Amino acid sequence: ACAAHAVVGIRTFDCGDIYAGVEDLVGRFLATARGQHRALFESVRLHTKVAPDLDALARLQPVAGEAPAAQRQREAAVARFVEGSVWRSANRLSASVVDLVYLHWWDWNQWGFVAALRALAQLRERGVVKEVGVTNIDAPRLRPLLETPPPGCPKIACVQVNLSVVDRRAVATGLGELCQTHGVRLLAHGALMGGLLSKTWLRAPPPGGGGGGPPQRSSRPS
Repeated sequence: ACAAHAVVGIRTFDCGDIYAGVEDLVGRFLATARGQHRALFESVRLHTKVAPDLDALARLQPVAGEAPAAQRQREAAVARFVEGSVWRSANRLSASVVDLVYLHWWDWNQWGFVAALRALAQLRERGVVKEVGVTNIDAPRLRPLLETPPPGCPKIACVQVNLSVVDRRAVATGLGELCQTHGVRLLAHGALMGGLLSKTWLRAPPPGGGGGGPPQRSSRPS
């Protein structure tokens, strides 16, 4: 499947450390392409995501009155997780360098986001990661990262959010304009809503065997 896409020019593969089997699949393709089609291999771009474990983060939350040494230990724990995740991804992908690594943060109320970004910045400085991005972030949270970034944080190169002709939140909330102002690339996921916006579902019954619902008059939303 990867080879078929690459041959017709689709050569950026978006993976994630929690997408079971995806990085291994792409890695097997790259291992073969490296030996059989060097030019094709070198044209492939690899994107992946780091998604810290929620339970692990819960154990690292700040405690009132903690000593500076305790905070440094928490930051070091986050850095170890991030680095371990990136190296696992690189090994699965058969790559020494990952072109873009997104940080995905499950719960904005949990501490550790900035520490994780700093860890990615260190990996970028060492040449393991070329660029750093973030996923599923809104404009109010992205703005300070672009305009007044915390010390040690990397330049945000790319933002990936849900965006389609139905889900226009990235446009309506000003996220797209903010990215454009600061030269940050905005990449959409869910552009076809998991295949819902395709001919497959035109005049088809709803999934799940409901069978109800009116047929659609057009594949284009009104």
